[in-house]
Amino acid sequence: MKVQLTMAIAGLTLIAGCSSSNGAHAPAKAKPEVAASASAAIAPEAGTAILTISGSSFGLPITVNPGEPVQIVNKDAVAHTVISGKDIDVKVDASGRASFTAPTVPGSYPLTCKSLPSMHGTLIVRGV
Repeated sequence: MKVQLTMAIAGLTLIAGCSSSNGAHAPAKAKPEVAASASAAIAPEAGTAILTISGSSFGLPITVNPGEPVQIVNKDAVAHTVISGKDIDVKVDASGRASFTAPTVPGSYPLTCKSLPSMHGTLIVRGV
């Protein structure tokens, strides 16, 4: 009985999560990125930008303030690096996290990965 009740609740949760009022799937709303550890979910500190690596991609460009902390969340099962000239050179382990401080000079910083040279992204540092 307990197993059947648990399965029924799980089924209703799945149905509720996949439905919308007009029968069409509504686009998912953007949520702040939350990094997770094995023991608990940990939200980044306020004022920390998130650069997410997923599918061997840096994703869309991220915009930060000069000197702002940037947390890298690697969702891939392989290690990556985040490189931009002499300004940024960070290794992030597979399914791991790392961080760096954004450059203080405003501009657009192209990002690459040492092990996957075709992997590109952009960090934009706002002007003051």
